Amino acid sequence: MIRVVGRRGKGSFESQLDDAAKGQEFVRIDCTSNNTDSVMREGLSPFYLGPVECYDGLVSQTFERAWQCAKVYPWTVGADGNPNAIYFSWRNAMWSEKGFGDKMSIRFPVGKKNVGKCLYAWWKVDGEFKKLGYIDGRKYIYLPLYAKAVVKTEAFRRLVELRDSGKNIMLIDFDGYNPWHPHYGFTSYSDVINCPLLKMGHGFVLAMLLDGVIRVEDGEVKYADGLMEPTGRVYSPDLRKLTEEQKLERGAKAAGVTLEEWTALSPSDRTLLRVAAKKENVYARGFTKAAWKRLSMAEKFELALGGSRR
Repeated sequence: MIRVVGRRGKGSFESQLDDAAKGQEFVRIDCTSNNTDSVMREGLSPFYLGPVECYDGLVSQTFERAWQCAKVYPWTVGADGNPNAIYFSWRNAMWSEKGFGDKMSIRFPVGKKNVGKCLYAWWKVDGEFKKLGYIDGRKYIYLPLYAKAVVKTEAFRRLVELRDSGKNIMLIDFDGYNPWHPHYGFTSYSDVINCPLLKMGHGFVLAMLLDGVIRVEDGEVKYADGLMEPTGRVYSPDLRKLTEEQKLERGAKAAGVTLEEWTALSPSDRTLLRVAAKKENVYARGFTKAAWKRLSMAEKFELALGGSRR
């Protein structure tokens, strides 16, 4: 069993599991640059994975640079709407850099504030340069480029070994989520690829490889029937919201209580405790956040109702 879960802002990993996965034992694999195992970090993280072959003999030293610098911005196009000399000079310089450098400069090479200004991604598809939108960029650049690079690594070999030994694998990714959770209601990886509302991190490419819906043969990516076709579905904006479990976990964490304690509270008591647990209110009463968390529930409510530190 393979599951992808989100690392940032999505609650505990267990709360993200679907019914079929709950109670199962998983080997947790952090496939981001935060993995402390250098083999796994450098073999799976887009910040390290590479070099990768792009097109026309061009090579990017890392996958992340290849992906980010395929994007074209208003100041890098000519009057005809195609990439200009500024773009090609910038792309070539970025692709040739090998050093890890600063995460922000790799993830957001034109600055985070300019992310939404991307016009399209420029890539050679079937021998012809094309301007690719958000979803087509996934299909023709992100997914195949990462897949072809990662299967060559020792890190991926380890994942295959775990899978083949019967282990359940949990892939932890910043841009991950569990598409099989009822909150999302997805029925195939085609939903993951085609949903424009949610990010598709590299954890999903790993999951698709491990689940066999994509494979790399002779340097080319082969796809399961229908995987890359549009689903025809209209995806609800509610997909971006937290699940009820995640909301409860987030509330408990903010209030400095256990999930069990938080769940047992009435809505009005939750509001009272949430306000009392705000950093400025905790500090005003002479506590640190850690000290507040150590208080009993009764002590927290006494303070929330106007009591002072004894």
